[in-house]
Order: sequence, then structure tokens, then C-alpha cells
Amino acid sequence: MGLSQRDINPLVNKIHSILEIDVDNNQDIVDGLHSISDILPANTLRLRRDMRCKVEKHQLELYEKFLDEFCIVKEYVESLDASINEMLDTCRSINSQLMDVKHRTNDLITEASLLRDESNKCDTKSKVLDCLTRIFQILPADEEILRSKLVSMDSDFFNALQRARVVEENCKKLMQSGGQNFGLNMLDSTHATLEIAYQSLYQWTQGELRCKTQETPDLPADIRRSLAELQERPVLFKYALDEYANARRVATVRSFIDALTLGSDGSSSPHPIGGRSKPIELLSHDPLRYTSDMLAWMHQVTASEKEYLDTLTRSCHDGVTNELITMCLDSITEGLCSPFKMRVEQLLVSMQDVITLYRINNVLRFYEHTLRGVLGPSTRLSSTLTEVQELSWRVLFNCLHQYIRQALEQPDYPNSDLSPNGTVRDTLQLILEIIRAHDISLLSKEVREACLSEIVNTLVVPLISYCQNSADRLLLNAVTDTELLNVATETPTIDGLSKLSQRSKSVTYFANCLYLMETTLANLDCAKDQIEKLDVLFNTSVDTLVAAQVSVILVETRLISLVKLLENGHDPSHDGPLINRAEAGLSEPEIRNALIHFDVYLSNPDRFCLPELCYVNAQRLRKVVRRRAADDVHSRYTKVYNVLIDPANGYTCFSSASQNQTSVTLRTPQQVAELILNC
Repeated sequence: MGLSQRDINPLVNKIHSILEIDVDNNQDIVDGLHSISDILPANTLRLRRDMRCKVEKHQLELYEKFLDEFCIVKEYVESLDASINEMLDTCRSINSQLMDVKHRTNDLITEASLLRDESNKCDTKSKVLDCLTRIFQILPADEEILRSKLVSMDSDFFNALQRARVVEENCKKLMQSGGQNFGLNMLDSTHATLEIAYQSLYQWTQGELRCKTQETPDLPADIRRSLAELQERPVLFKYALDEYANARRVATVRSFIDALTLGSDGSSSPHPIGGRSKPIELLSHDPLRYTSDMLAWMHQVTASEKEYLDTLTRSCHDGVTNELITMCLDSITEGLCSPFKMRVEQLLVSMQDVITLYRINNVLRFYEHTLRGVLGPSTRLSSTLTEVQELSWRVLFNCLHQYIRQALEQPDYPNSDLSPNGTVRDTLQLILEIIRAHDISLLSKEVREACLSEIVNTLVVPLISYCQNSADRLLLNAVTDTELLNVATETPTIDGLSKLSQRSKSVTYFANCLYLMETTLANLDCAKDQIEKLDVLFNTSVDTLVAAQVSVILVETRLISLVKLLENGHDPSHDGPLINRAEAGLSEPEIRNALIHFDVYLSNPDRFCLPELCYVNAQRLRKVVRRRAADDVHSRYTKVYNVLIDPANGYTCFSSASQNQTSVTLRTPQQVAELILNC
């Protein structure tokens, strides 16, 4: 294998290597060139030839400088080494001395270790004692606060009291967990301090509440909180509330007397005028207003006192409460009972006006119910209102009974027009006035209906008796309902008709009275029983008037004898022909005459109208009587017609063959019905 030119000539190889060098990308060559740039200030041929020598000379200078500097470092290192050796010797000496000291102080170290352990134990015990003192014993600062006499109340006392109660609870828990002796000792000490604190708190609270006699008491937060704290001692708490109730009772009674005699400001008056009301006593001439204003004042004050009590006990827990507040309200309002009851009793015993008494009773019932809701049913003011209300109710009924004795026990003779007399109208007017007072009453519907029902029953029953007795004064020799036809048949004389007229007048008067009473009570739900009773009596009166009207028609038409005989019963097969009987009014001429009069009645039914029917006040009643009488007459005429056309009775003139030969026409029941029932 042949060798190349490069391999044969090494110089060529080196030249080629130099030529192949990438000067721009070779950092070492660049750095070398920068280094020699300071050595060769100019690029000349001479300098390039001496470059190697200059580089080596420069390198030698650098080595000499480094050697000089290194000698200095060497001297410093040798000096440091000497110092270290000296320090090492010193440390060895000190260590030797320490070892000697350690051997000499070994007992002291052991004793110090024991003392340190003992100190740690003492610190632990001290912490435990501090904890026990803090948990099971009242702090001295708190005890000083709790045992000091209170002049003013601040948060420090309440905070100390709160912490003392926590201590008390902790002692109780300790006793329950087994530490009875220690817990009992701590509990006794705590109890003693707490009792002193509660006594001081009670005395301060008592003094503050005793001063609450203003019309509007100031109840700051410290008093409310003190009462809340006193709940832990129920007896002291109740005594404090009693003290407040006593103070408020004095203030309430004083305000009530002032309102009665001097007037009061607008805030406590039901009728303020110009910021201040007139004295209530000035209204004593108006019993209803007088009573209402006193009750309104008491209601307003009672509501205010309840609000004050709610404010006072706002911070107390729920256990207080309704029962104690009710007791306090009872005590506060007790002083109002006597002056109110005395004035109302004086007012009631002198009253005779039933309407005013009824209105006063309504007002009393309303406020009795209202105040009972505020105070409760067992309080003395509620009981007083109940007593006064019952008294007013008794006085009301005494007046009603007195009115009944004076006006209704002695019946008056009816008016000539048979209309209800003044006594009846006055009594019904009284009922109407009571109804008007009933309509504006503030009581519940059930209570109003019950009260009104009792009053209506008290008045209506004797009024009915009065009307009946007055009507009976027209019945000196009158006939009964069952005797109406008998009188007309047996004594068709002026005396018989007079008795019939007396009976009709009596019934007409009684019906007019009943109608007026029924229309007065028609819209009252509470008078349903009385209305039913009136309906029964009214229907009985209508029946009597109908019977009287029928009797008048039958008498005037001369059919009364025939009708009466037919009512008693007649059978031609057993009794023979009716025409052969000897009774008056049965002969053929008499029958013809009766039919002629009956035709007159048919042509003008009002011609034979009962005279007393004109005095019936209600047009509806008159129509009812006429209609029912016409029905009855038609029914009776139907029987008469059937008898007359029956050949077995012997009235041949009314047979179909002989009807055309007589001037008298026997009308059929259908014809009669068209004439008297359709008019």
C-alpha cells in the first residue's frame, strides 16, 4: 500500500492540521490570541520571530510573581499552625483542669440534679394548687367584692358572682366524683360567700325597686340583671318582686284617684283633651261613659304594668314567669278594686234605665273578658269585675221585673181599633232598644246571644200573658172556638152574634199583638224558641178567626143549620129523607132562601166579611183568613150540594129534571170554587 504525501512529510501534516483549524469557533485559540495581544503590541516580522521568546519570558515572570505570593502565604500558614498548636496546648491544659474539677465537684452535681428534680415537682404542685384554687375556691379579689356592701351596681360584682357560682358547681361535681371532704369544705366556704353576696344584692335591689313609684318607672339594665341573678334564690327573688308590686300598687292607686278627681295626662287617659284629660268624676252624670272611662283607664294601666313587668323580668330565664307575673299583677291592681267597685255599686243601685243598664253590663262583660286575658281568671281585679258585672245583671233584671210588675201584671182593656196598646208597644220598643245596644256590643256573638235570649225570654213571656189577659177582658160572655157554630145554630139572635163578635174581637186583638211581637223578634237568632211559641199562638188565633169568618158566612147565608146537621152526621138509609126532619132550616123553601143568600155571597164575598177582620193590622193575615175561610166554605158547600142532589133526601126541586123550573140555581162546587177561590 502506498504512503500519502502527508504521511511521508510530517511538516506537511502539521501545516495541514494548522490550516484546518477553525479559529472562529475555537475558544481556546481565541483566548490565547487575546493573551499574546498584550505581549505583541504590533504585528511585525521581527516581533513574530521573537514571539516565542517573549511568551516564555512573560510566562517566567508570572511564575516568579506566583512564587513570591506563595511564600507570603506559606509564612501566614506557618504562623497559623503555630497559633493552633498553642491553642491545642491550652485546650489540653484546660481539659486537664476540667477533669480535675469534675472529679472534685461530682457530689455537687448529683445534689444539684436532685434539687432540680425537687424544684420541678414543686412547680407542678404549685400549678396544681393554683388550678385547684382557681376551680374550687373563690378568688380573694372576687370574695372581697362579694362580701362588700353594695352602694352601686357594676359589672365587676356580676362577673365575680358568676365566677363564684361556677366554683360552687365545681365543688358539687367534686363531691359527686368522690372528693367529699375537700369538696364539702370548699362548698361551705363558697356558700357562705354567696349567701352574703345574694343578701347584699337583694338589699340593693329592694331599695331600688322600692323607689319605683313614678307613673312610668325607669327599669335600667342593672336592675333587670340583678333580678335575673336573684332567681338563684327563689325566696329573695319573690320578695324583690313583692317589693316592686307594693311600690307599683301605691303608684297605681294614686294615679287612679288622680284620674278620677284631678284628671291625668294624655298618655294614661282614654279621652285626652289638650294633652290632659278631664277628671272622670265629671262624667258621673253619664253612667255609661263614666263606667267605660274607668274600665278603659284600668285596662290601659293593667296593660302598661304587664309591659313593665315583662321588661323587668326580660333577663330572667323562663322559670319565672307566668305565675309570678300574674301574682305581681294581682298585687299591683288589687288597690283598684275597692274604689272602682264602690263607685259602680253606687251608680247601679240608683239606676232604673234598662237600656243603660244593659249597655253598662255589656261594657263590664267586655272588659271582664279582656282583663281576664291579661291578668288571669283568679286575680282580685278579675273577681271584682265579675262581681260588679253580675251585680249589674241582677240590677238589670230587677228593673225588668219591676217594669213587668208595673206595666204587665194588670191587663188594660184593648183599644177600640183592636191594635196593640201603648204598653205592648212600649215593651216591644224596649226590646228594640236592647237589640240596638246588642248590635253595637263588643262581646263575642255567643255571649251576646245568650244575654239577649235571657232578656227577651224575661220580657216576652209576661208580655204574651199580658196580651192574652187583655184579650180575655173582651170575653166576658164570649164563646169558645168549638162553640162558634153552636151559637150561630142554637141562638141565631143578637145575643149569639154578640158573643161571636166578642170572641172575634178578642182573637183579633191577640193576633195583632202576636204579629207585632213576631215581626219585632223575627231577625233574632236567640229568640227562635219564643218565635216558635208565637207562631203556635198566632196560628191558633188565625184558626179561630177563620172559624168565626165561616160562622158569619154560614149564618148570613142561612146554611148554618144544614151544615151543622151534616157535621153531626145524616144517613138517609137510616135517618130517612133530610127534608122530613123537623129542624129549622131544612125545608125546601128555607133551602131555596138560603141558596139565594148564598148567591148574594158569591156575587160579593166581602159583603159577609167578619167585621173584626177589618181591624187586623197585617194585610197578609186578612188575606190568609179570607182564603182559608173560602176554602172551608167551599168544602162545606160541597157536602151541602151532595146532600141536595141526592134523591134520597127528598129535595126534588134540585134534581136535574126540575132545575130549569125553579128560579133558584144550585151551583156546582166547581162554580163556587171559581167564584170565591180565584178572586
